[in-house]
Amino acid sequence: HQFGMPPASDEAQRDSPVARAVADLLRHGPTYRQLRNLQDRRPHHGVRAGGPIDSIADALPLLRPGERFSHSTSARVLGLPLQQSRTRSVHISSPPGIAPHRRAGIVGHQAPDDSAMIVNGIRISEPPQLFLELATEIEHPWLVAVGDALVLNPRHPDPRSGHPFTTLEALTQALAIPGRRGRREAIRALARVRLGAESPRETLLRILLEDAGLPPAQCGYPVHDGFGHLIGWFDLVWPEFSTIAEYDGDQHRTNDVQYDRDITRFDRATEAGWRVVRVRKRGLDIAPAETVRRTTTALLAGGWTP
Repeated sequence: HQFGMPPASDEAQRDSPVARAVADLLRHGPTYRQLRNLQDRRPHHGVRAGGPIDSIADALPLLRPGERFSHSTSARVLGLPLQQSRTRSVHISSPPGIAPHRRAGIVGHQAPDDSAMIVNGIRISEPPQLFLELATEIEHPWLVAVGDALVLNPRHPDPRSGHPFTTLEALTQALAIPGRRGRREAIRALARVRLGAESPRETLLRILLEDAGLPPAQCGYPVHDGFGHLIGWFDLVWPEFSTIAEYDGDQHRTNDVQYDRDITRFDRATEAGWRVVRVRKRGLDIAPAETVRRTTTALLAGGWTP
């Protein structure tokens, strides 16, 4: 990824991997007969695409000078967490002087300027602007999860990921400008953004517990045993109450080695006197009240007083 670069030229956009995929489709196929076939699709007026090309690639030829993908479309390019229902429409923002797109499958927006960041040759919204855009599109807990992902500096960084995409300071400065659409909701979400949250489900768990009136937890916190040896890092930790809440993802079926490490981690924490509350998908999506009850019980046992 390339961050903080000036807007890409038309040549750079045409030379991007996605643009080349579209050009190859037009050069080498489908045939005239296939284009006439009813199974072919026309995603947008003047643009044809076959099944393997996704919606961003379909819409790329529609970008005019100064335009960029925005909102949840930019979030998809960066791999940010989104609700499943927010991943379909293609959002394009047009700078002043260019009318927003009005066509099926495209959600057009009027941008305040033509600023953009470049990812693999594709113009998308810069992270602080993207945070504001998503404030008008997604629910509060997911906006906090996006904020956590934007500022995340992973413990085990992957150079290909681009993290961190921005900083808390940069987000705060962007939200200080009055009159920007989405500003009020973005400010409310930014107040709950934390460093160290490494998964969206961890953030959603934290928001659930905070909204239930439980004390704030430390995110991505190192826990040690009585001899000072590191047991491991945990999602949500209340050191003063010797309590841990951890979201269990799919590693139990996708990564046996990691799952075995987690079991050892939890056992060592318990042996060291910590109360560990493990939460699965059901505990967030179906039985959140039970998750709140279990965590409350652990905190009370650790000396917390409501």
